[in-house]
Amino acid sequence: MNPHKPVRTPALWLLGAACALAPFGGGVHVPSLASIPSELGSTGSGASTISVYIFMLAATMIPQGWLSDRLGRRPLALAALATLAVSSVAAAAASSMSELLIARAVQGVAAAGVLVIARAAVRDSFDGREGTRAMSVLSTLQTLGLAFAPVLGAAVGWRWGFGIMGLGAVAILALAMPRWVETRPPTVTREPASAGGFASLWSQPLFLAYALGLAAMASIYFAFIAAGPTMLVGSGQLTPRSFSLVLLGGACACVLGGLFTRTAARRAASGRLALVGAGVVGLAAAGLVTTWATGGAASAWCFCYVLYMFGNGIMIPAAMMSALDVPPQVVGLGASILGTLQFLSGALAAASVDRFSDPAHALTVVASIATVVMGTSLAFAEFRSAATARWSPGIEVPAGTPMPGDQL
Repeated sequence: MNPHKPVRTPALWLLGAACALAPFGGGVHVPSLASIPSELGSTGSGASTISVYIFMLAATMIPQGWLSDRLGRRPLALAALATLAVSSVAAAAASSMSELLIARAVQGVAAAGVLVIARAAVRDSFDGREGTRAMSVLSTLQTLGLAFAPVLGAAVGWRWGFGIMGLGAVAILALAMPRWVETRPPTVTREPASAGGFASLWSQPLFLAYALGLAAMASIYFAFIAAGPTMLVGSGQLTPRSFSLVLLGGACACVLGGLFTRTAARRAASGRLALVGAGVVGLAAAGLVTTWATGGAASAWCFCYVLYMFGNGIMIPAAMMSALDVPPQVVGLGASILGTLQFLSGALAAASVDRFSDPAHALTVVASIATVVMGTSLAFAEFRSAATARWSPGIEVPAGTPMPGDQL
């Protein structure tokens, strides 16, 4: 149990709403990607507005996580929300492609800060099963942001979409000013994070195992997003609208997975829930391989994707909470490393799709490798946790005392 748990904690809905801004910013302008360059008098690709956002988001997570351990969660969270509001308005008002790309880069930096600090705040504030349930709220709201961003963007256009994002950031900032209390343990202010924090995290087998499992799981999502348009839309099996509905269905399945975790966490430890989620993802991966081998229809590919997203929703909050069972002075750094590894593995998976002549084959290869890595990592983590709880030498544990990851 966390002895440094803050007396007051930010409302979960507030942390979740802040987290939802990051995926919202990544998808709200996607329906307009083809037209953005011509609207701004450019001959470039609209896809660059996504790549620069994701690159800055991934590249700045670790520095911001480190800073939140050193300076506190609240000041950086408020600064990130304010920056996100200003950069979103700047993106909406951009008059050239270069202005839009600069605004998108700043958006990525701010979104990274909000995402990392919200996750760290949950770990600061909750332990064990309650922590898993709390993390599932963040995961659910993030998924909703991802699901409805392109729907809203298609309805109002990219400028209004970014404008609405800016207004949302302002509203959350206004609500956060009195409510987003500092959650970093007071003792940590006298023990600022240092370069040694990296070494302490990399030397923890459980953190590494969960980090590897989360990264492997994320790679399947990015591989499907990279392969799906060519594999299903380009082949004429689905229309663009139908494919967008598949993505929406996957997001809804992910939400259901998060709700399942929130309910099941009352009785099950986070490590075991992560294994359940990994098992569902493994079934989906097996379905992908079978579909490719048998030349299955588009409906089979879509079903496997939706099933994968359900497992994703179960696994992420449970594995994230288990991974962040680290010393309080490196919680922010740990959260940032987890996020960075997920994006890096996703980028590698998406890039690997281009190395295959058949995108469906690429997807099955990525899914197969990722499932083996994910399953092995999480099984090791669960085995190690059980062994540590049973055989910790020199520690007397009174009867009935909850163990780490299963306190509440």
